[in-house]
Formats: sequence, structure tokens, C-alpha cells
Amino acid sequence: MSRLTRLTALTAVAVALALPAGLMAAASASAATGKVIPTKEEAGYQFTGAQFRYAQATVYLRNASQYSAYVGGLGQSVQFWGGGAVYVLGVSDTTSTSPYSPAVAVFNNSTHALVCATAGANPCSGTPASWTSGSVSYPSGRSVQEEIYYNTGNGDLTFTVNDLTAKTSSGFTMNIGTGVSFKEVRIGTEFGDDPWTPPSSFTAPAAQTKLAAFSGGRLTNYKGTRYGFSGYFTTSPLIMTGAGSVTEADVGALNSTADGFSSYLEP
Repeated sequence: MSRLTRLTALTAVAVALALPAGLMAAASASAATGKVIPTKEEAGYQFTGAQFRYAQATVYLRNASQYSAYVGGLGQSVQFWGGGAVYVLGVSDTTSTSPYSPAVAVFNNSTHALVCATAGANPCSGTPASWTSGSVSYPSGRSVQEEIYYNTGNGDLTFTVNDLTAKTSSGFTMNIGTGVSFKEVRIGTEFGDDPWTPPSSFTAPAAQTKLAAFSGGRLTNYKGTRYGFSGYFTTSPLIMTGAGSVTEADVGALNSTADGFSSYLEP
């Protein structure tokens, strides 16, 4: 997620108002736990086996410089996979500078090529000019809530970051058309330039090292039923593996309310 550059503030998006009324569904006995999924650059959880139109997670932003001996940068993200693309909303920071910066990036799921981003040489259509100024950032020690919402009625895909400490919001909306089916959501800590590329460098710590704590997780399906991170869909841990399939980063179990977890670097 070091690729995600600083974007700027703007439109507070009331995603909660866009969601239909409905009760939060408790994790049922039919909740499915999937096998551990190795990745090149992420430690988190993957959710599959449903159509998702909304996802949110709150994450506490730890001081990134404490990881400078291990990685060059990291980010905390929410991803929607569907319609042949991967949509990434994240807040990222290098381990040599601060603070964290929010951004959106879109990738082709087949070629892994960057389709567009909210900053850079290939900006997403409609990106406000103010988003490239770098005026929105989040110091370590703050908690931010990341949200992605797909409006199945008009095809808008909205990305929102809420700074819960400063009580501010920034958002970006793109229209991807109706009829897109998002059957996979990922939430976790990333280290690569895209979902398929390992970090440019990695040094294992001497002991397990905590990266992030996610909480307040919510998933909503196309029927408007709301869940935490457990339900009738499959919840699978994501781990980052290196040479020889050695685990470099992983996650703990879901918390007691099934709406949060922590990610770690491993020795």
C-alpha cells in the first residue's frame, strides 16, 4: 500500500444513510471459516460466498517508524473484488516519514495493471484537483474508519475515510455502472504496490510484532442484511508469505464480537 498517495478532503459521504434499515445479523452456527490463504503482500481477512455492497472497518494508526527495520512502508485497507477489477481504499505511510495518507487505487484483476488512482499519472476520472494537494493526512495515534459502498441502484462506488479523532471525513465516488457483483472483500494490512506484488524489502523481526488492530467491522449484502466479520459467508485468514512459503505477516483470530482482529509481523 505504499503506492497509495495522499489525497485530499472533501465530501463527507453519509454511507449510513444510504443503507436500508435492517437488523445486524448475528454470527450463526452456519458461519464458515475458510482455509488460510497465502498472499504476496497482505495480512488480514478475506470474505467470500456472498454479494457485498458495503464494508467498513476502524483501525488504530500505530507509529509506522517503529517498523523501519523490517519494511519500507505499510497500509491499512479495505478492498472490493468484482466486475473484473479490484478496488482498494487505504491509508498508508512509509516507515521513514509521516503521517498516513488516504487514497483509492483500481486494478485489473486479470492483468494486475493499474487502471487508475486518485493521484499520479493515471488519475481516476472525476478525481477532485484538491485530492492531489496532500492536505489530508492522519498522524499516528488516531483511529480512522474506512468504508466502501456500492449503490446497486445507480452504480456509484463510494470510498470514505472518517477520522474519528478529528471528526472529519474525506471521500471519493466513481460510477462503475449497475449489475456489478462483488463476491469478495478483503480487509487488512498491506505492504506491496498492488495486491499481487511483495514488498520491495522485508526483514523479519526477532519476535512477533503487532501491526494494527481492526475493530467495528461491518459487511452488508445486496439484500441489505448487516453482519460483522462472520456470517453465512466464508471468512478466511490472509497471511503474507515469502521465500520458501515462510510466514512473514499474519493475523490473530476474530475478536469475541466477530467484528475485529489484529495483524502481526512474524519472526
